[in-house]
Amino acid sequence: KTEKMSRHRAYRNKSYDDDYGSESDEEDYQLSPSSASPGSAQYMYNRAKSNNLSSFVPEESENDDALLDELVPKVYDVVGNSHNEDDVVNALRDHDYNLERTIAYILEHLSELSVDQFDMEIETQPKKTVPAKPAAKASTPTKSAPVAFKSATPGKPVTITLGVPETKTTEIPPEEKKTPLKKVLQVSSDTISPDAKMSPMAEKKINRQMPISKRTEMEEKIKNQTKEKEHINLVVIGHVDAGKSTLMGHMLYELGNVNAKTMHRYEKESKEIGKGAFSYAWVLDEHAEERTRGITMDVGVTNFETEHRKVTLLDAPGHRDFVPNMISGAAQADVALLVVDSSTDNFERGFENDGQTKEHALLARSLGVNQMGVVVNKLDSMNWNKERFDNIVGILTKFLKQSGFKDSSIFFVPCSGLTGENLVERKEEGLKSWYSGPTLLQRIDQFEPAEREVTKPFRLAITDVYKALNAGMAIGGKIEAGFVNVGDKLLLQPNNEICTVKSIRSHGGAVDYALAGENVDIGLAGIEMQHISIGNLLSDPEHPVPIAKKFRAQIVTFSLERSILAGHTVEFHYQSINEAATVSALIGVVDKATGEPSKKKPRYLDSQTTAIVEIRTRNTLCLELYANYKQLGRFTLRSGGKTIAAGIIDTLL
Repeated sequence: KTEKMSRHRAYRNKSYDDDYGSESDEEDYQLSPSSASPGSAQYMYNRAKSNNLSSFVPEESENDDALLDELVPKVYDVVGNSHNEDDVVNALRDHDYNLERTIAYILEHLSELSVDQFDMEIETQPKKTVPAKPAAKASTPTKSAPVAFKSATPGKPVTITLGVPETKTTEIPPEEKKTPLKKVLQVSSDTISPDAKMSPMAEKKINRQMPISKRTEMEEKIKNQTKEKEHINLVVIGHVDAGKSTLMGHMLYELGNVNAKTMHRYEKESKEIGKGAFSYAWVLDEHAEERTRGITMDVGVTNFETEHRKVTLLDAPGHRDFVPNMISGAAQADVALLVVDSSTDNFERGFENDGQTKEHALLARSLGVNQMGVVVNKLDSMNWNKERFDNIVGILTKFLKQSGFKDSSIFFVPCSGLTGENLVERKEEGLKSWYSGPTLLQRIDQFEPAEREVTKPFRLAITDVYKALNAGMAIGGKIEAGFVNVGDKLLLQPNNEICTVKSIRSHGGAVDYALAGENVDIGLAGIEMQHISIGNLLSDPEHPVPIAKKFRAQIVTFSLERSILAGHTVEFHYQSINEAATVSALIGVVDKATGEPSKKKPRYLDSQTTAIVEIRTRNTLCLELYANYKQLGRFTLRSGGKTIAAGIIDTLL
């Protein structure tokens, strides 16, 4: 084996010219290429041609696969996905992995794509031309925007222009003018929202969320579809220790969403750490710290069904330290359940002074919730006392009406989360003696679904980012407008990166598409997990979300410990974003009766005041006007651990 290896090395370094000398091929082989059969010359070795091994067998470098993995997707981004991958790989190798020449070759010679599928315009050209080599600083074409790609050679960026460039061209000989109609990818400035401010990189390449034909098909399907059950997003709010998680966890168990084996394990494990009364809460409080401390810290999300509704349940934390998380949950909700503890002194503790009952109700109304169910919990500890129930109903009815809720949108249900009384069934004789109304489950079934903005451009505010076993990198959030299909291209903002929808899960199962109002989990491809943050928005690439750091808004102040002056620093809460901001200017005070400005440039704002102000955030954010997207146009302001105002965005500055 050692001799063979050395012999191979010897031959590899050997000079063949020394062996052949000046003798001809005809003398060695007694055969002349001219006398061989026709076509045999191609198999004859010719020293004059400087042949080497690579001319007979293509040599693949070790980095060939890695380079192809990087370049092939970039080619598909421009030419579409209808081309065979082998053709694309061969084209890249034939053009020495030069992205510009490869794409130009495919567009010129291999493009026979469907116009409907890729939404390209066909342009008839009387004279076929080849663009001249671009200058060091190419001018921007008039009919199409340049698309920038990373060069295969580090440090050498390449700009590829699709369309009709305004550069000098060289005419191809007449015999080569056989290529049919040329497909030209054009970017129209009309497709971009006038309010949007995109980065220069994003302006160079505009993608469609889906082909026009697919959008038309989906709009027709949505228009004609009939749903057996309407979908609602329900947030559960209230003061800490009111029993929210126990209440809903027990109801989920009664509905069969949690099996007996799992529930038995929760009971056993909770008793081991001295939290036996919290076993039902563990259905929703999944984090170890939540179970150890006995409080909800993050928003728990799950799904269940009633007779006429599909419900996405958002279990919000009640502790004041986690109000920002509660705001994130309420921002995704259509309706709310306000849970109060009816036991002695506990209701008063949650409602008066610094209790969260008032603040949560105000926040929910400020964030667009207009239907409120009040669950008078733990009434079993009061021996189902009707007077206690009526007293709580009277106090909260007055407060909720002052907060903007209508009489017809408020209801009250007496129950016990720990015993399960009046959640799904009513068995207790002490309650039956004076209450004959619906159970909590029946009341939830009576919530009216919110109006969905399905026809508007796609919007989704990201509330969760995680790695899924089947989908890889995934995000969670509520679709505020539009619809999305598997395979769609979406724009992540404010990063301005394009990603592709790999999978969609809604209401616990995989689906092909999802509509506005649904709380979904979407698997994404084409983007790194570290580039996505909670609070980012996904949008239609043709209609991006406007970006700003200064805006004008109308706010309503709550109970203030000190007046708001120009320059007042606040915490700006928008969807799942918590951003430092400043009330930079006080524009005017609005008369509550008429809605008209009553005082210009006030020196300060007091409690219970409606005013027009300018707000400046520390960083640039994706913001929508209330007039365009109601749910995305709302925000709240907090200071010193308390909510001081809520408002709607009027103008981006």
